[in-house]
Amino acid sequence: MLDLCSPMGYDNNINPLVNWYNNRFFQYSIGPVYNFKGRKSSNTDYRFFWQQPSYGWNFLGPVYNFTGTGGSASVSTVSKASDTKTVKESKPDSKPEEKPKLSTKEFNTALVSNVEKYLGCIEGDKTYEKFSSSPEWCADFVSYVVKETYKEKGLPIPEGFGSHRVEEIKQWSIKNNNFLSTVGKENKAQFIAQNIKPGNLMILRENDASHIGIVTKVNKDGSFETIEGNVSYNGVDSVVRERYGANYADLSGFVRLPV
Repeated sequence: MLDLCSPMGYDNNINPLVNWYNNRFFQYSIGPVYNFKGRKSSNTDYRFFWQQPSYGWNFLGPVYNFTGTGGSASVSTVSKASDTKTVKESKPDSKPEEKPKLSTKEFNTALVSNVEKYLGCIEGDKTYEKFSSSPEWCADFVSYVVKETYKEKGLPIPEGFGSHRVEEIKQWSIKNNNFLSTVGKENKAQFIAQNIKPGNLMILRENDASHIGIVTKVNKDGSFETIEGNVSYNGVDSVVRERYGANYADLSGFVRLPV
């Protein structure tokens, strides 16, 4: 019994059973079949009746084997390029450029710059009404400038921040772990010099009332400067600069704003 899976050493290394199949006489032949060496049966060794149109047989074209190569007969060659699918390298989508995160120092610097432009606003000419319609407007003023700075820098305003009442701002900061109390500190000067920065909010508790301002400068001795609204100046409530010593009696503490 012949092994059909191996090429045999016959004429032109062609398996005779393959030649027989390619040249048999019955109708609807599927055309030449190539052996496992990839060679077609020689068209000179046998009568290729399947090539004659007069027989009316349907020729479907050659069937190629695993190697796909032709032999000595005239067979069209399939180019390697046409067999190979070109896969275009896809580059990963470039991520949109992320906006650099604003540092706390940058935010605080912007806040100080913003509050300075409101120096001189007073009740007398109604310019303070930009911030509030109340005769008690120190907290309204600070809330306005802080929110303005968050918006200008494209940052979300912290949830719950801003109030007409100073005590509510203080309690908000305590709840969010952003309050630095100076009450009971043994060395307030050192504590302020090391921990308080321009852009922090100062909280005072004086005469059973609260007051708030924005720190603009901190000195090595713990003294600091602020800009505040609703401060009496020459008998008119205004936006002014103030200066405090580290041991100012009514100092309650400071609020650090999150970025």
